[in-house]
Amino acid sequence: MDAPAQVGCLIEVRRSRAAATGANLPPSLSMVSQEAGPLRTERIQAQLHAEFAAPLALLAVTLAGIGIYAVVSYLVSRRIEEIGVLMALGADAGDVLRAVILQGLRPVIAGSAVGLLAGASVSAVLHSTLSFPGAADFLYGLPW
Repeated sequence: MDAPAQVGCLIEVRRSRAAATGANLPPSLSMVSQEAGPLRTERIQAQLHAEFAAPLALLAVTLAGIGIYAVVSYLVSRRIEEIGVLMALGADAGDVLRAVILQGLRPVIAGSAVGLLAGASVSAVLHSTLSFPGAADFLYGLPW
């Protein structure tokens, strides 16, 4: 018997033994790859979390924008007389707009800085709870 025929015979023997072994397993036991089993479950769970978090993030950004608009509107309504005096003294609309925008952006810049620092610290704390702290995990933050 030549070498290719022997290989073909060995392959058939192995296939028949594998089929016989799989047939003898109880229904509760089956051979599952990591990709089809636990990793798939984790990926589906992470995707589900992201799908639930996305509308909440959109709602948060929308409410923050409405809040910023309300604060700037309130500040402008309190400064109407001052704006009128500035316009009477010769200030053009661009100067007044610049002053109002700068006054409205100060709390936004301060809040963004505080939020970034708080987010970085929470990310570091969550990252320290990982099983493999040296590994990058975008769900819980990057290693510091």
